[in-house]
Amino acid sequence: MNFAELARRSTALSGEPLFLLGLLLVLAGLGFKIAAFPMQLWAPDVYQGAPTPTTAFLAVGSKAAGFVLLLRVLFNAVPG
Repeated sequence: MNFAELARRSTALSGEPLFLLGLLLVLAGLGFKIAAFPMQLWAPDVYQGAPTPTTAFLAVGSKAAGFVLLLRVLFNAVPG
């Protein structure tokens, strides 16, 4: 993904239903990554069967990366 190119084209594509659907799907995927409501329902199942180091990594590392990507998408790729 080139966020600069997305930002350039997002103003022209803001009214296109396919662009909005793609943006919605990206945001839903990032919601699953950070276990946001209502996508948090899967998180206990993952944590329950995993060893403690894996649970710690999933609870901290991957969610931090998900938040950073979510902020980059919302503020850089589609600022409008």
